[in-house]
This record gives sequence, structure tokens and C-alpha cells, in this order.
Amino acid sequence: MGGGVPLPELKERQERKKAERELQSVMAGKATKPMSPALRKMIEEELQRKGALPPDVKPWDPKDNPRDAFDISNIRGAGRELFHSRDFELCLSGGFETGKTWSSCKKINALLWKYPGAQWVMTRKTYSSLIATAVQTYERVAGVGKPDCKIKAYGGNKPEWYDYPNGSRLWVAGFDNPQKVLSGERDGFYINQGEEFTLEEYETITGRATGRGSIMPYTQVVLDVNPGPPSHWILSRPSLKLIKAYLDDNPTLFEPAPEHVTAVCEEWPDIGDRGGIGRWTEQGKRSIGILDKMTGIRYQRYRKGNWVAAEGVVYENFDREKHTCEPFPIPESWTKIRVIDFGYTNPFVCLWAAIDPDGRIYVYREIYMTQMLVSEAARQIIDLSGEEKFDATICDHDAEDRATLAAMGIKSIPAWKKVKPGIDAVERRMKIAGDDRARISIFRNSIDSAVHRWTFPRTMPDPHLTEKKVPYCTAQEFEFYVWAKDVSGKPNKEEPVKEFDHGLDCLRYLVCYVD
Repeated sequence: MGGGVPLPELKERQERKKAERELQSVMAGKATKPMSPALRKMIEEELQRKGALPPDVKPWDPKDNPRDAFDISNIRGAGRELFHSRDFELCLSGGFETGKTWSSCKKINALLWKYPGAQWVMTRKTYSSLIATAVQTYERVAGVGKPDCKIKAYGGNKPEWYDYPNGSRLWVAGFDNPQKVLSGERDGFYINQGEEFTLEEYETITGRATGRGSIMPYTQVVLDVNPGPPSHWILSRPSLKLIKAYLDDNPTLFEPAPEHVTAVCEEWPDIGDRGGIGRWTEQGKRSIGILDKMTGIRYQRYRKGNWVAAEGVVYENFDREKHTCEPFPIPESWTKIRVIDFGYTNPFVCLWAAIDPDGRIYVYREIYMTQMLVSEAARQIIDLSGEEKFDATICDHDAEDRATLAAMGIKSIPAWKKVKPGIDAVERRMKIAGDDRARISIFRNSIDSAVHRWTFPRTMPDPHLTEKKVPYCTAQEFEFYVWAKDVSGKPNKEEPVKEFDHGLDCLRYLVCYVD
């Protein structure tokens, strides 16, 4: 009979071509029928080849996907634009409580259900801050932990990844352990609090989402950010699509009126931030009540969502990329100093600093905590210091608090507290030298480096501070520490406002001692 293809092999080829056409329909979101046995087999073989599906696990049928994963009825405004966009780089920017993290997690969960075997990474600057914030939002969105949820978390209270029954996986990693984030090609990355990342770190991430080996028909890097200064690299990156979120985008805060309502009325008495008619929920009223009390730069950034700089900022040359650095092991031979600023209602701050052989200062550990007695702080300082040896412990002048430290075994010397000369000394340290480096730098995980031996009931960042939307570490104070204004309303560059200066006071004591 000639050299024709055997009938069984021909039938198998035809079935595979049919399955490939069906897969294209599924990927395009146009499938209307349950997955055929041929397509199930093809997906199973591909996922097992890539190691995304164990041999004893059968592929998931899209008809069994949870309906609420694709329900966008309560997604609006910026969230809906994010949900439908296929742009490679997306940035959801807005003030507090605008639903940025919720919308991002909603999109990721839908994509992981839609594309069997897809791999996404959720990351933030540090792992501890990630699991305390965005991971909790993701678990609520995806229903993780509910009796009927088929997503499985691995890692217990410190999850490392989430497996979907269709072979998809969401990795969870902080950028303080970049190898976990960058260990392979991914379909997408979700960067929580993207304003904390440097441009170099961001571009390292985008280089892992090129599409090589991807499951999805497109790859994405999604950021959510709180606005910062206008000089931030996010605003000057042309390829990054910026989507502004508003408070009334959050469905838990605002209920829009039906389309036939064209004017405010008793039933629909409010105007949202986007100008639409509706009504604020009880939670919305509470949130607005708090956010509208913010002032100055915090009001503009965190209530209005604007990228603005503070007027009359004291340390004008502060550059997050230049004056913060990635952590590294501190050599035992380097000179080490501790600096303390007492507080209870205001934060108690302790900085650990090391001086390298060239005289550069590195702040490598930090306590920044309200409502902590000096005696308890002393125990934490002793535990965190371990076997380290210190040239000095420099303190604010409060005699009673210094006596408490001494009783606990921490000897201290009083700080040199002249404000303006101290600020000038810090500014000299902040100038960028010929090697493109500053002579003072703060570790980007200075708080997190303390957490691993931290026994105080409240962990850092201090929830009392994060709830008030105020700085919770020294590096965050720079943008909010401003000069007082004179009678004409102009900054008086002799006297700073006594606010958001607790860590910066420590920095001033430190530099004055060293220099």
C-alpha cells in the first residue's frame, strides 16, 4: 500500500492538531466547552516535561475554576484597567486604601487559574514586610485556608509558595533574598511597594520576565506603589504604564450610584474622588476621617495620590539609591557604635553603626518602636548586640533613662546635641565622593536585621506607626524632616520642625561623635 502514515499515528496527529486549536481558544479566553481528553493529555505531558506537575497529578479542567476568581463586578477604576491590561510593565499608583494591593492580587490569582502551569512571583523589599502585608491580602482574595479552597500553601506561617491544582504556582520571596526571586524565568512578577526598589533592582526583575519558557501568551511585571518625590525613577521610565488609583476605586469604601442617578440626593449624597455620585460606606467614612487629617506632603501623597516633594526639606541631597545600601556581613574588626534616642509615645530608637577602614559609616541594625519601656528596650539591645564589641553607646541626655540602661549593663555617654552644626555635619557626610559613594549609608533592611532575635510582643515595623501612616524607620524620615517656616511662610534654615526626627537625631549624634 505505498508509504502512507499508519492509521493510528495519523489519528493521533489529527487529535493533537485539534487539541492545539482548542488550546489557542482556551488561552484567548474563548473556550465555551469543557476541556477535551486530548487537550488534557497534551497539557499534562507539557507540564510534567517542565516539572510543573508531578506525574501522579492530573491536569485541572478550566470548567472547575472557581467562578469568583474571574468575577470583576466589584473591580472598577484603576483596578479594572489593571485587570484587563497586557502591557509588560504596569504600575498602580495611589494614596492609602485605594485598593492597589487587592486589585493586583485579584489579577494574579485570575491569571494563575486561567493559565495552567503559570509561574508568578510576589515580592517586596523584605520578606518579613511582605508576609505581614501583601501575602495576607492575597490569601483573602484567593480564599486560601477556606475549606473549599484547593490552593495549597507551603511553608506554614512563613509561606514560600502556593500551588494551584492546575499546576500553577505563586512564589513568595523578599528581595533581601534575591536568589529566591530571580532563580528562573517566570510568567510574571508582582512587586509590592515598588517605590522601595532601586532602578537597578527593578531592571534585574524585568530581565527574568522575557517570555523565554513562559506558559502565558504574554509576561508582565506589576507594581503597586505609594507616591514619592517627583524625582523618583518610576516617573521617568517611559515603558512603565502608570495607572492612578483613587479612594473610590476601593469597593469597601465607596458605592457608586446607578447610572440613572445624575445628581446627589438623600440616598446618594456623596461625590467620590473621581467625581462620580455615590455614597461612602461606614468604613469609607472612617478612612476619609483619618486620611483627611493628614497635612503637608503626607496629605498630598497618601490622601491625594500625588508625587510631590516636601517644601523646605532639611536634607535636600538625600538619595535613596545613594544613601541606603544592600546589607552585607560587618567585619568583626570594624569599629562599632550604638546610638539611642529615648521615647515612649514617640518612637524609642537605637541605631547600630559600623565604620569601615576608609571612615565610611554604615547603619546596619535598628530599633524603631513606640510604647516600649527603656528597661524592655535595654533587654532587646543586649540580645541583638550578642557578642559584638562597641566603642561607645551614645544617648540622649535623659538622666533617669540613662540610669535605667546602666542598671541593665549598658554604659553610655551623653550626645553632643547642637542641632544646626550637627545637621551640617550630617550633610557633609551625605555628599557623594569621587567614587560615586556617600560617606554614610543605611542598610535597606536595618529594621529586619533586628527581627530574627526580636522578642518584644510587637514586631517591626511598629503597627502603631504603620496604622498612623507615619515613618516607621530612620530612612523614611528624610523626606518628612523639614525646616520651620518664618513669619513670611518661607523655610527658616536654622531651626527644623521637631517632628519625624527620632532616627535622624540619632544619626546626628552618631556623626558628631565620629567627626
